[in-house]
Amino acid sequence: MGYYNEIIDALTGETPGLRGIPKQRLDWSGCAAVLELYDKTWVRGDREDFIRDMGRVIEDAEDRLPLYVVAQALHIATSLEIAQVAPNVQKLSSKVTGSKEPVKTAIGNYLSFRQLRGLP
Repeated sequence: MGYYNEIIDALTGETPGLRGIPKQRLDWSGCAAVLELYDKTWVRGDREDFIRDMGRVIEDAEDRLPLYVVAQALHIATSLEIAQVAPNVQKLSSKVTGSKEPVKTAIGNYLSFRQLRGLP
């Protein structure tokens, strides 16, 4: 099962449960919806699919996603300590989008957290 669109829909408020929420509140509600989705993947046994698609959301930043969506995905990956998206974060950091706020700060947080934890 693919989670790419579900992650994006949650972070942009395009799910039935989030459509009425003002955009300025999506930083909380959208993240909560993605975390709920992440929790469900454990039961379904497809967490690797979720992680792969979270990496795609991060890496596709330059092409079609709003910067705030990419930053939120990075913050979630940092909070959940998702090491598998590190290559996606590295690719993003070398793109123009990686130098723009709030993505630049989110990349810095992800990489700093990994460094503090002694991870490559």
